[in-house]
Amino acid sequence: MILVIGCNESGSEKSFNFDIMEMRRIAWNSISETQKQTVLTSVDLAEVLMYRPEDRQNIVWIDEPFKNKRDEFISVTFKTKDDGRLGPIIIFIDPKTKEIIGRQLRF
Repeated sequence: MILVIGCNESGSEKSFNFDIMEMRRIAWNSISETQKQTVLTSVDLAEVLMYRPEDRQNIVWIDEPFKNKRDEFISVTFKTKDDGRLGPIIIFIDPKTKEIIGRQLRF
């Protein structure tokens, strides 16, 4: 379990909890069996990151998940044998509702 604490624009503190393994499982269950066969590492080792609106200025691709006025979102990244050609599988999750809110396009 991870507790994240931060301040919003007004300076008041806000926090939320999320379970890293639960986020990994949600993401894992959202990908196809064909995609799962390309994943190189255990689901237990998938990278889990949290993003907030202030991260938008540094990372262009995270604009889409914030269109619905989310305060934050989680990304879960699975490295695959196709990373060089398509890029990794990245799933975006709302940590409060635990819903999939998007996926990174793979080219």
